[in-house]
Amino acid sequence: MKRRAGVLALALLAGVSCTDLPSDPNTPFSVEFRPAASPSVVLGDEMRDSLGNVAPLQAIAFNVKGDTIRGAPVRYYLARNAADTLPPPVTVDSITGLVTASSAPTDATRSFRVYAQVGGLQSVAETLYVTRRPDLMKKVDSVVTLRLRFLPSDSLTTTPAVSVRLLHATDGIAGDTVVPHYRVRFRIVSPASAATDTSYVMLTAGGGRRSEVDTTDATGLASRQLRVRQSLFPLGKPVAPGDSLIRDTITVEARAYYRNGQVAGSPASLLVILTGRPR
Repeated sequence: MKRRAGVLALALLAGVSCTDLPSDPNTPFSVEFRPAASPSVVLGDEMRDSLGNVAPLQAIAFNVKGDTIRGAPVRYYLARNAADTLPPPVTVDSITGLVTASSAPTDATRSFRVYAQVGGLQSVAETLYVTRRPDLMKKVDSVVTLRLRFLPSDSLTTTPAVSVRLLHATDGIAGDTVVPHYRVRFRIVSPASAATDTSYVMLTAGGGRRSEVDTTDATGLASRQLRVRQSLFPLGKPVAPGDSLIRDTITVEARAYYRNGQVAGSPASLLVILTGRPR
């Protein structure tokens, strides 16, 4: 696991000899601030993970040998700049790492920074956001079509994106108020084997790596694409007897969770239609 070492530990490595390094196994030498469970905290609520469970900040202290120091007194703080004039949009319990957002609507979409500290070691600060409560998932690009080109050599093709948008309800009505900085999970449900076999199709952010979780942008939009390996994809039968046109469908589900339950409209079923004429 990659460690984000405290700045003081880095300074020690650069400026002291081996004889000056702490020999006590319970003396912190570096601190790893683990990525927050969510990129945001909902107004008036505590930080939660992508399944809706309360999730405090977490950090681990290491000694000079790289061993974990169990029970190390790690503390969590807000990083404030001298230029900050507004009260912070969240509070942080320094001992438990629990982050709680204010309930003021004006704090929606405001950013804040948090860091971990143990002794004189301080981690790099992470930037997070306050966001609105997600009340509705709405399909945007729910059906897209990809025309396959069957070339002599193997071909990896990326489909257009399938997308959903998260909305917030004002006075009980989910309108155009969007929910940015919120996690949405995607998964392929058909073909069923694609859940474990990525050799012929997988979810991606547009590159070559598997990616099944997206964070909504400033417009509340979350999306994913599919990478299809044409030579291995188990294409269906021709559309009509004697017709060379091949047509098949991949079904993707999008889900978002809040407070241990799914957001209304979730799961959203998204379709990718593949067509082509093998040569």
